Amino acid sequence: MTSEEMIRAVLEKHPTLTANGFDVSTREGFQACRDHLLHSQGREEFEAARDWLSRVPKVQRCRYSSYFLKHCAEEWSGEYVSNGAFIAAAFCLGFKVSRRSGLNAGIGVGASDKWPASQSQALDVFVRRGYWPPHWPRAQAAA
Repeated sequence: MTSEEMIRAVLEKHPTLTANGFDVSTREGFQACRDHLLHSQGREEFEAARDWLSRVPKVQRCRYSSYFLKHCAEEWSGEYVSNGAFIAAAFCLGFKVSRRSGLNAGIGVGASDKWPASQSQALDVFVRRGYWPPHWPRAQAAA
């Protein structure tokens, strides 16, 4: 199944889901925000979110907000991820998703110590352990 097909399936089941999150269908620009998820940029956001979420354990309790988690996925991937693309990816991967007030959803992800580290966090771990990959220039250590 392609990313577009997965997103379409989620949009069919959740008619108020847009790139912004769960929205009000009477809001101006509602349909354009839904359509964004199906265009190339929206599909890339969905794939970045799905890639991050595929490395995170699932739990039943929705402790974390989709808006907070989408920022974690952005930091890890280095790419922008819309709130709605993140929610759609969570649905597709079978995470528990609970609607909250406003645009956001609660997502059932495990403890943050099990999340993939961002690129900057991974670099910090290497440096703290005294390991510096030989192909990385030493100038990056100061960054």
